[in-house]
Amino acid sequence: MHRRAPSQRVISLRSGRETHEGRLKHTVSLVLTVYGYTVRGELVETLVGKVLADRYEIESEIGRGARGIVYKARQPEPEPIVAIKVLFDDMIYDDTAFERFSWEAHSATLLSHPNIINVFDFGLTDEGSAYLAMECLDGENLQDVLDRERKLPLRRGLKIFIQIADALAHAHSQGIMHRDIKPENIILMRGGDQTDFIKIVDFGIAKSFSALPGADLATADQLIGSPAYMSPEQCVGERHIDARSDIYSLGCLMYAALTGVLPIGGATPEETMSRHMSVDPPPLAQACPGALIPANVQEVVMKCLKKFPEARYQTMLQLKSDLGMLLK
Repeated sequence: MHRRAPSQRVISLRSGRETHEGRLKHTVSLVLTVYGYTVRGELVETLVGKVLADRYEIESEIGRGARGIVYKARQPEPEPIVAIKVLFDDMIYDDTAFERFSWEAHSATLLSHPNIINVFDFGLTDEGSAYLAMECLDGENLQDVLDRERKLPLRRGLKIFIQIADALAHAHSQGIMHRDIKPENIILMRGGDQTDFIKIVDFGIAKSFSALPGADLATADQLIGSPAYMSPEQCVGERHIDARSDIYSLGCLMYAALTGVLPIGGATPEETMSRHMSVDPPPLAQACPGALIPANVQEVVMKCLKKFPEARYQTMLQLKSDLGMLLK
């Protein structure tokens, strides 16, 4: 997650930030969700029809996010069709946005798992555009599925949850937390041999909880995450959170997927975060009257949603094991 003309300036996946003078500034706003991140915006110049970094022929836009645009592109073998995330030029001057973009690429070098999107290239073009090349996914995110179907049948949900837990266990074993586990960041792939094969996307706000170089790149300051799925320790702004925060977020996702409602809600993001810290969610059977959710399934989900990390599952592998037992 390099390249070509001698004059081209690139960022090594393990190096610091380089700068490039004369970048054009663009403004963005738009509304949509793509590859797991949400969007706003006015139009900016498109790269469709152009060649990026002397390698990627840009064919079409997939969507636009708060920090950039995702394109479908063609390149020489071995992976002819790829997705290219290009950071808006004015975001290069935003240290936090740029560091998160860089950290997404860096963290990808530490992760190799079939249920995590593969990122294989990262650099700066001569024009100063920062880009990230990743596999192009053919599927839909879990939130779109829930919007259409409201909730998942139990066995279907468990099979999806086990894959998520397995992928996150791998990330945690490499010292990486995702910190934004939510249905929009879970892609259900179309085709293939396995029904509901998932990919986790958007490690842009991932955090290292080990002593890795650059561990604080994505943690710079403020509260980070999606309020409906944030752990109490995220909501209160604790700096030293660990893998058990992702376990809480996965608990929120499982609750929402099985009942069709969020475990914790509020009229505003601030109220939602406050309630994550102070209000226990109702039992799943109460949230979805008439749903046949076995007591042992409810116990697993509610254990993930304990306010104090010490009361939750302590590792994703423990959670994956219990989810697997529920399928038997």
